[in-house]
Amino acid sequence: MFHIIDDEPMLREFLEAIIDDAGFSARSFKSGEDYLHFARSSEFEKPTGILSDVSMPGMSGYDLVIEIRKLYPLQKIILVTGNVNNEHFQHVEKHLCYTIAKPFQSEIIIDLLTSLHTCEEAHKNSPSSEYFQGCKLATDHNCPFN
Repeated sequence: MFHIIDDEPMLREFLEAIIDDAGFSARSFKSGEDYLHFARSSEFEKPTGILSDVSMPGMSGYDLVIEIRKLYPLQKIILVTGNVNNEHFQHVEKHLCYTIAKPFQSEIIIDLLTSLHTCEEAHKNSPSSEYFQGCKLATDHNCPFN
């Protein structure tokens, strides 16, 4: 299961279709606030990974990442942005392993999600607390548990 957070309905639907075509399931949310409400509910099921837009009304993707880390410190999160700049990379270096720049090709998303799923399956019974060790930016698919 992957979670998608994006304020643009067309992009949410596009990502859901990519994830579905890759053989995974997805659940989407229109805002960071909606997602956090769900993440704190009894219905929450921890996803393999989260894909979130950076620029959204209300809570930004950057702020959302910080809040998710408070609840689930080892959660794999991918930020999707059309504005890759110094601020973006500074935030990513502190909080993430993965970021994808818009526009992107669906193959990049599929490769990354497949890699995260494979990694999670391989480490299901022995997760490490060294989440950021081995992390690379962009489409590097290093396992975050190495």
